[in-house]
Amino acid sequence: MSHAGNGRTLSAANFKATDRVILRENYRKLDKNASCDRIRNEILESTKWGRCPYCRLEEATTLDHILEKEDYPEFSILRLNLAPVCSRCNTLKQTNKGLVAGHERLHLYFSGYPMEEFLVSRPVLRASSVAFKFFLRAPSGIDPWWWDAIEAHFVSLDLAGRYERRAQVEMQDRRDEMLRVHAASGGSGVQRFLQSNAQSISANWSREDWLSALLIGAAGDTIFCNMGVHRL
Repeated sequence: MSHAGNGRTLSAANFKATDRVILRENYRKLDKNASCDRIRNEILESTKWGRCPYCRLEEATTLDHILEKEDYPEFSILRLNLAPVCSRCNTLKQTNKGLVAGHERLHLYFSGYPMEEFLVSRPVLRASSVAFKFFLRAPSGIDPWWWDAIEAHFVSLDLAGRYERRAQVEMQDRRDEMLRVHAASGGSGVQRFLQSNAQSISANWSREDWLSALLIGAAGDTIFCNMGVHRL
């Protein structure tokens, strides 16, 4: 059984309670039955370099139902409805389900995904340290429905906080190289170094990737490129 249309028009099929239990039980067998390990592993390994597609921070080790099996039991074991994700995103999605009311039906296969730039990062210089903040910026002309979905995704998975914490690690890993570049070429050299790093990330992932946004934001801040590198 399938649904016509896209993520905005999907509606749950009318099943008896017993039928819904049986359909959901199919997933338990896929997730726990040793004879299904090959199928499960194939799904987990399908994500790029093993990373979670929801956050691109952690290793994808669990399967998430894009359309929840409680609401759409007919999709419980549909391959296109099983996303390989990290346990953190899977847990947060369940815990904060109420935050995405109206958008829990967002299905990347049915609805596509807007490719406009919407994630922005900026360094914040403090007296003896630097923080890196992340926020969303609505692209001009984006469909309001898509924008609501992006915001819900960002909030429900605590992506701003998770990116900000990981940003400290990423920039610390580049600190020594940035200091060497600054000593040789000044702030403009640091800017070129970060831009080159960002281009490599974008080539492998996308311009909307959180790490690319981090490096582009740092490269675009003259104060950071000149003084901030010494405060990391």
